[in-house]
Amino acid sequence: METYGYRNERPASGGYTALKYIAILCFLICLALLVYTGYLFMTCEVTAESVGLTATDAASQPEVMRALRLQYPETLTGADADYVFYTYTVRVRNDTFVPIEEIQGSVKLVPGDICQVPDHGEWTVGARQTGDLAITILTRTNTTPVRDATVSWYLWGRPSFAELIVR
Repeated sequence: METYGYRNERPASGGYTALKYIAILCFLICLALLVYTGYLFMTCEVTAESVGLTATDAASQPEVMRALRLQYPETLTGADADYVFYTYTVRVRNDTFVPIEEIQGSVKLVPGDICQVPDHGEWTVGARQTGDLAITILTRTNTTPVRDATVSWYLWGRPSFAELIVR
């Protein structure tokens, strides 16, 4: 009986064996890359810590006070010497291989505080880098400088935040 070119036997060279080893090797490489990506994702860490406070008399910045008096005419009563700007410096450390974006800081205001001075800049910290974020509030001169703050950012497209005490 003639089979017309079809053979039901294995090739003598074992050609399929080499392909099997290559397929197994490719599978193991893909598995290792998947485990490594999971490790990077699960160990990514961003930390925020308070590193400093600067107090500036409001009387030394008359143009800023003039603009704030237009925004808050009812609450800003009295002379510029009755107010002070507290600028908190928060150090953000990025221990990941991905840059963090849209970093924002906010301070929880206490009685006696007027407002948080808006910062219109867009903050980012590159991969494996550290950056400082400045948060400024306007308050009366007789208030304590200790505040609760929240720093938020986007990492891997997900929002994250840290709460800390700034002083």
